[in-house]
Amino acid sequence: MRPVRRSVAVHEVAVKQAKEGRLIPKATLRACREAAKKKIPEILDLLESGAERKTQWSFYGHLTAYWASIYGHRCGVFQNLTIQEVEDAHKTGSEGHFVINISAHKTNQAFGAAQLALDKEEYGWLEKFLSLRSTLLGGKDATYFFFTSKAGSCKNLNQYFQEAWASMGLQGTPTFTDVRTSIATHAKNTHCPDDRRKVAQFMCHDTATADRFYALNLNAKQAAEHRRLFETAVAVEVFLLTIFA
Repeated sequence: MRPVRRSVAVHEVAVKQAKEGRLIPKATLRACREAAKKKIPEILDLLESGAERKTQWSFYGHLTAYWASIYGHRCGVFQNLTIQEVEDAHKTGSEGHFVINISAHKTNQAFGAAQLALDKEEYGWLEKFLSLRSTLLGGKDATYFFFTSKAGSCKNLNQYFQEAWASMGLQGTPTFTDVRTSIATHAKNTHCPDDRRKVAQFMCHDTATADRFYALNLNAKQAAEHRRLFETAVAVEVFLLTIFA
């Protein structure tokens, strides 16, 4: 088992390095959020006027891009979002703030429901879309918020997300996983441990596992800082030897 454990550990680090090689800059994530926020109401107006099916997919792509750029949730969280969960958020809303709880997702046993915190404008987008769903193919019998013509959960959200990403003039073709990894990395490098824990818990991300396998996977700046610590340690030792000589 020992050789296997070694191989697994090395593989984990390699995977993490590959993911962080696709790290999305903070400015790009902010640009995504701002562009999507501007575009979503326009898309909803097109849907209301009886636009083509591709407009519905565009709405899916821009909305999930907007949410992903903030919270870094997995694609499965969005796929499993139900209409009932969206409507329940209205019942518990307070002072223009709404929380959607998505119960079915990959790590629900460890973290409970995944959550989306929305303001009044953002929740209004969802209400408008639901008011239009009876006019959309599959909408009358839909259970999931991101439904298809057969009223099932949409399995092409990553594709629609990437199409929306490109239409907003953003570079690359990231996946939801790339966005998630980027946000987790930015949180790790920006926030204090307590705030990082809060961010990780909200996005249902296990920092303990990440830190265990990826502790030595440093970027160039972090590695340079570690080198400085080594050099400082030696310098302090030399200084003390000089004092006590």
